[in-house]
Amino acid sequence: MRAGGPNWAEVDASAERVRERNRSKSRFVETERTQEQGFRRMSDEDYAAELEGARAEVRKANAGWSDAEIEAEAVKRADEAKRRYELTVHGTARSTYEWKTP
Repeated sequence: MRAGGPNWAEVDASAERVRERNRSKSRFVETERTQEQGFRRMSDEDYAAELEGARAEVRKANAGWSDAEIEAEAVKRADEAKRRYELTVHGTARSTYEWKTP
């Protein structure tokens, strides 16, 4: 440092060069943002998968039951899983970025 202190004109010129370099750099810029939150309906495919899983569980746990009893218990379990799913709040957020050059 000089004996009289810093040369403020040089400091200002240096700071301006840094700002200009940062302005001329390419960068990612957020172009779109979406956010969704709420209750979702269980799809038919998800319900069918849940029902198949419940059938397998009931059949394994209760080998002596008739097909009607197994089906009734499996439907009851699948309906309960659907109720829990549909009472749960779901949220998603998504952003889209684009590479921008000055």
